[in-house]
Amino acid sequence: LQGPESEDMVGAIPEGTALRELWISPSGTAFIDFSADLGRRHPGGTTAELNTVFAVVNTLVYNLPEVRRVQILMAGREVDTLSGHLALWLPLGADLSLVDAKPREEEPAQEAPAAASLAPAGP
Repeated sequence: LQGPESEDMVGAIPEGTALRELWISPSGTAFIDFSADLGRRHPGGTTAELNTVFAVVNTLVYNLPEVRRVQILMAGREVDTLSGHLALWLPLGADLSLVDAKPREEEPAQEAPAAASLAPAGP
């Protein structure tokens, strides 16, 4: 996973962390499985944990219309928390209050095509 290109920024995902698998259930839950390095190499702290978790959750929910919530896994297993501050045993929805982003516009429902009239044309 590539971090920021600027030396002035810090990556939200610890260096050396690998993405093992990503799948999306029919109900709209994305399951994202990282290597154990996500937890082992995480710097800890409430702010860092929130930034890491919601960098992942917000990215998936915001960019993939079929995703409504995200379950973070490490080494193929559910985890209680990343570094002790945020519960991860249930899928999470996006929290755009942490970033400068507007909610994604939902695509408008498409109208059904007009039904052809079966009535005979005028007299």
